[in-house]
Amino acid sequence: MLTSILVLAGVSSFFLLILSLLHVEQKRGNRIFLRRVRNWFDRLLQAIVQVWGTVRLVVGRFVLQLGFRYVVHVFLRSLLLGIANLYDGLMAYFEYNRKRTKSIRKAKQVWGESGRTHLTELREHQDNSALSDGEKKARKQAAIEGR
Repeated sequence: MLTSILVLAGVSSFFLLILSLLHVEQKRGNRIFLRRVRNWFDRLLQAIVQVWGTVRLVVGRFVLQLGFRYVVHVFLRSLLLGIANLYDGLMAYFEYNRKRTKSIRKAKQVWGESGRTHLTELREHQDNSALSDGEKKARKQAAIEGR
């Protein structure tokens, strides 16, 4: 315990001594103690700070550019996938349409060039199975009376 107190006292005294030395040097305007070593250390620290600033600037720009390019890449990739899906859908519809066209051509060959199609067949069936005017009136009257 005594050792810890002595170490604390020694470190505190040394710290106060350095602070008073720096205060005196600052008043005088020049360095008193270890002038060359401290000047060399100042230049070294200044170079380190300058290099660190350059590295921070370059890395910062790199990270920002990389992030921006990543966002653009994701957007363009999504756009490309959307266009590819649209293309696939259009091609599927194109194939469906082509098959339908072939089936219509085939049906035209079956029915011949007379212009008869399944629609004309339906119309003829409707005409053949249509109710007469008397039957229509009878059904209408029955519906009105609720039979």
